[in-house]
Amino acid sequence: MLGKEKKSQQLDETGQVLKELKDLYLKTVRPIEQITNFERMGHGILNEGDFDSPPLILLVGPYSAGKTTMLEYLIGKEFPGERVGPEPTTDKFSAIMHGEDERVIPGNALTVSPGSPFSGLQNFGNDFLMRFEGAQVCDCELLKKSDAD
Repeated sequence: MLGKEKKSQQLDETGQVLKELKDLYLKTVRPIEQITNFERMGHGILNEGDFDSPPLILLVGPYSAGKTTMLEYLIGKEFPGERVGPEPTTDKFSAIMHGEDERVIPGNALTVSPGSPFSGLQNFGNDFLMRFEGAQVCDCELLKKSDAD
């Protein structure tokens, strides 16, 4: 039991440090970035979604290497917008996330949502956003987790 208590204490401490870093950025650093037009230097100004969203994992590989099959295995079921076949079928970038209902969300909608961790993708233009989509999946414990277990 001591191991679980220690882990819980470490997560609490980590959460407190992250909260303090977020507060420092939002109250001190971001106003300076806004005044100096820092976003014109290349990196956009961070929003709350950049701090509050769970970690993202990028899965890349050649056609028919099993990326979709691996994701299916990890989340325990098929996901909306999934396309599998013998020929190259994936022509989109997909962000798979937990949600209340299962649906596909267009990339443009993902990037303009308030507090979205995807807002920085707007910089890649409409051609990219047409090939970007979100797959919202419910009843998946793996996607519900927002802390490291």
